[in-house]
Amino acid sequence: MPICGLNNYAVPFTYTTSAPYNVNPGGAASCNNAVGGVVNFVPNWVYYRFNCFGAGILNFTITPNDPLADMDWAIWDITTTGCGTLNAGNIQACNSYTGGGVTGMQPVAAAGFTGQIALIANHSYILGVSRKSGGLVTTGFILGFAGTTANITDNAQPALASIVPLDVCSNGPINEIKVVLTKPVRCSGIQNTDFAITGNPSFTATGAGCAAGCTGVTGLNYSNITDTVILNFPTPLTPNTYTISLTGAPPAQPFLIFVQTWPMSDQQ
Repeated sequence: MPICGLNNYAVPFTYTTSAPYNVNPGGAASCNNAVGGVVNFVPNWVYYRFNCFGAGILNFTITPNDPLADMDWAIWDITTTGCGTLNAGNIQACNSYTGGGVTGMQPVAAAGFTGQIALIANHSYILGVSRKSGGLVTTGFILGFAGTTANITDNAQPALASIVPLDVCSNGPINEIKVVLTKPVRCSGIQNTDFAITGNPSFTATGAGCAAGCTGVTGLNYSNITDTVILNFPTPLTPNTYTISLTGAPPAQPFLIFVQTWPMSDQQ
């Protein structure tokens, strides 16, 4: 799941030892804690990905909703290896302190906490969280980033990148257009009013490949993401030249132009 900034991320549940969460990532057993704890992870991980846009210090807390829950974690730098390779070579820090309650990373290492690390600009990281034992399986945790000076917030706004090519050979009406954005957005945030089309035709905007999302979850971080938006027209577009633009506050967003050519005349 993506982390998009220094918000608190409320997770109302933790994963169990059932597939596909029952495999320990590589490299976790290679990390020694500075203070206390035994490297003894349990395979029920959930993973968060984030990017560093400006170098600085990383601090965070994982606060279990059930104070008896023993939460463990590890961080990998996946800039060159990708998220499919979590191993001892790219692990940056971890903590498997035995005991319930809050854990995380802070300026000075202590029981349950590992000392802060420096994030590198333009690097990508994975934070894995595991509930080792204690508490109820159905309870979750709150992930917070107080004390972090590194910039992990992507302030660039999404813009229009392209239109998925239309099937001009079908010689039929156009009732759907797929628009590609410059960056992924949350499916739940896509609104009809995000787009403007000349002539004001009626349409609905939905994310491509968006499922229902997680059940029973709330907050800024919950929703599938997509970089493609489907504009569906209940009444097919009439032959004309159209422009599509993003609405919203300045700076002005680039716009795309497409030409509706149906119906095509027969060639003699």
